[in-house]
Amino acid sequence: LGRAIVRAEGHRLWDEDGREILFVSDRGGSAQAWILSADGGEAWCATPFPLSVSDARWVPSARALSFLIHAPADWATGKRTPQEMQKPKNLELDKGVRVIRQAIYRAEKSYLEELRPHLFILELESGEIHQLTSGEVSVDDYSWTSDGEQVAVRFTHLGDATNIPLSNLVLFSRDGPAVRTLNEKPGYFSGPLWRPQSAVPGARHATCTAASALPTRVR
Repeated sequence: LGRAIVRAEGHRLWDEDGREILFVSDRGGSAQAWILSADGGEAWCATPFPLSVSDARWVPSARALSFLIHAPADWATGKRTPQEMQKPKNLELDKGVRVIRQAIYRAEKSYLEELRPHLFILELESGEIHQLTSGEVSVDDYSWTSDGEQVAVRFTHLGDATNIPLSNLVLFSRDGPAVRTLNEKPGYFSGPLWRPQSAVPGARHATCTAASALPTRVR
């Protein structure tokens, strides 16, 4: 199993019942999310998509997975089919011409393919796929609340060709709509992380925390 895991650091691979292990492997040719029963047997591929996945995690309190896919920036949020999960042709590359206008080019690109890492959810029982984020930004990290109803997402964006990439923290409901932006202004964030409600006696709402190199507040 150890050699099959491509990226496991910092992620909770066991499901909540301790019955299954989630890991990312390229054993089938591209990196996909695989699930292995704790009782043994063969692992099975939960995401047999043409596009590779990364940062796969269990959605808390649900029979579902979340993961990142480098998707075209013009893909809209919402439901997707497995057949749609493939990389479209880049017409500019087919012409043999590529115009680069940004000094920090790879801060918003995936080499020359115009792809961005975005967050997807897969319902394991129904096979339904939902794209949660989209646009000309990159998802760097995300963190689920303990009930799996909301997820805090860290987006990185580049304002212009001379800017250092900055981040925003945005709260999403599991069903898709963005609830609100958590930070007052863009910053150099790490995280986000949810503070356990047990640490705040009488708390009615979860608290999201993040480290930042700029003075800013996270709610």
